[in-house]
Amino acid sequence: MGEKLDLFDHPRYACDLEQFVADVLAEALDRSGLDKDEFARQVAALARVDIQPGHLQAWLRGEAVPPGRVFAAALQLVGYTTIRDRLSPLSRPSSSFASTIRSSSFVTTAPFDPVEIPCQLSDSGILGRVTLTDLLAGIASSFSAQHLSGTWATAYAFSRGKYHADIAHLIAISDRLVRIQNYPPEPRTQGHAKPYRNQIQAELIDRHLIGVWKNESDMCYFGALHLAVLPGETVMHGYYTGFTTDVAVDCGPWRWVLLDPESVANADLSHRKLRNPEEIYQVLIGHTQYDAPLTVHEVLED
Repeated sequence: MGEKLDLFDHPRYACDLEQFVADVLAEALDRSGLDKDEFARQVAALARVDIQPGHLQAWLRGEAVPPGRVFAAALQLVGYTTIRDRLSPLSRPSSSFASTIRSSSFVTTAPFDPVEIPCQLSDSGILGRVTLTDLLAGIASSFSAQHLSGTWATAYAFSRGKYHADIAHLIAISDRLVRIQNYPPEPRTQGHAKPYRNQIQAELIDRHLIGVWKNESDMCYFGALHLAVLPGETVMHGYYTGFTTDVAVDCGPWRWVLLDPESVANADLSHRKLRNPEEIYQVLIGHTQYDAPLTVHEVLED
């Protein structure tokens, strides 16, 4: 058994928690591709807390340390699984990662290998290890999620004959994890003056994209999705489940078709309007993986 050392007093383990957290948050912000306001908004939504103006700036300057739940949400937003795996290697005990171990003492024989610090949220709001897909981690992906990066036309049926359609922007943040946003252009949801703007986080497992979605147009609707990636990786089809009430679940088919990238590049999506959602749904259902690439103009109004 090695000597018991106090990490916070021992000179070999000197640490600066504020600067360490500031560096990690800065790297996460850069990797997200978001501006500071949007980054703070999405982190707050994931952590289910309010982030007041100026808080993120103070954390980035190393003037304060965010709550553990907020720190974990920032890392989860950009797909980090563990600090050791996703950030620059922390290879020596003098690295400031030790300061995140919140015990007053630690048993070790120096030098030691870096510990693995998980970065997922748990129900208690601290750094935990449980995620929706941990159980499936041993199932390999058939290909890299990078092959799914691009712009997709999607549509689904809901509420007994109504349809929703959108253009989803899928970004692979690792070989397995993706992040998706369904605008611009503004989605179209039949029967709703305010359409469903969705954020999605999912993981590629075998040939299946499995994840969760949340409607950011309100504070109510959320659910799960399970899509099979058809051969060719240009069409995905599956189902969503969603919140209806506290004791009821809705479900329905969801079709995704990859849009021709050249047609997307030549379209100013922020100033275009989608066709009728039911029409788009029928176009996507009729499109197979063997057809010529679908152009964005086939789902936009003239």
